[in-house]
Amino acid sequence: RSKCTFWNGDQIETLLMLLAKSAGLEIKYSGLEQKTVEIDGVQGHPDCVLVHNGKEVLVECKSMSSFSFKKFQKENYIDPSYQYQIQAYLHALGLTQCVIVGFNKDAGVFSELIINKDQTIVADVIRRIGTLRAVTRESLPERPYGPDAKGFLPWNCLYCGHYKTCWPTSEKILVSNRYKLKARTEKAGIILDDGKGTQIDE
Repeated sequence: RSKCTFWNGDQIETLLMLLAKSAGLEIKYSGLEQKTVEIDGVQGHPDCVLVHNGKEVLVECKSMSSFSFKKFQKENYIDPSYQYQIQAYLHALGLTQCVIVGFNKDAGVFSELIINKDQTIVADVIRRIGTLRAVTRESLPERPYGPDAKGFLPWNCLYCGHYKTCWPTSEKILVSNRYKLKARTEKAGIILDDGKGTQIDE
């Protein structure tokens, strides 16, 4: 499911790039020409760069549910993970602005928001990368996410390609026609699950 979700996002990104180019906009580093950027060895792939009045601006395309799109459009809300991603790309590209194009995949509606470079977030991105690069098996960093009262991990963990490294005993469970990630028999104060639906605090 997560792979299909990302694939769907890629298709919407491709559509937006085609629309932008057909409207006469100058787009760089999109599609197969997508640029690879990095900060201290950690790589990323920005969607594209728009050249407007001689100025380069980062463009990120995000497909959203109706609920998320409403918050994006009415409250200018952007998930913190997207904020960090955007700020990292701006820093790596040496740019100061990003246009986020939001697409409501339930209703086919577009909206956009301009985000300026935030040096505070950039500094935290660099700090976090430094922390990760210093990690050893004996000194793992604190995990940013944990299970809820029923032992389920948030969607962030389910969509992460490294969840088995972080939560070795976790497993995907089908709940109401969608998968959720459940942490089982974890140590050090994490909720335990005896396999019968009983949670125990250690």
